[in-house]
Amino acid sequence: MQQLRSLVWFVNGSAVCKWRACLIRSQNMGWSAGAVRGQLLHTLDEIDSLNPGYEGQLGAGRLNAAKAVTTTAQPELSMINYAIGGVTNGNPEPGSTVTMTVSLQNLWADAENVTAVLSTTEALVTLVDDTVNFGNISGYETVTNAVDTFLFQ
Repeated sequence: MQQLRSLVWFVNGSAVCKWRACLIRSQNMGWSAGAVRGQLLHTLDEIDSLNPGYEGQLGAGRLNAAKAVTTTAQPELSMINYAIGGVTNGNPEPGSTVTMTVSLQNLWADAENVTAVLSTTEALVTLVDDTVNFGNISGYETVTNAVDTFLFQ
């Protein structure tokens, strides 16, 4: 019987989630599926404080439809890895000139015309090409600057 209740809750929860995703999409017709997902996840109500002893065990939070359609989405970009001379998390050889690629992940709203600028306070490093253009990055998309790389020596 407990398994049946869990199954019914899961099915109902999925339907509610799909309905709220449709509601968000109806308000933002140009959004990608990833941007809708990000909006759902970033507007959840926190539930850990309501369930002592079960913190972190009951999902990411409670869906909040009103918050989901009234909160302005923002791009949330983070660097997830880099490669120096094609080696992930590599280190350049002293005195060499190397390329650097960076992978960015966008965890919320679509981002337009994303540009990254590399900087350093290290006097022994010369930045040859310190700016790269990632273009547009959709919600829940990961991109790498494989063509337009940073260059330094």
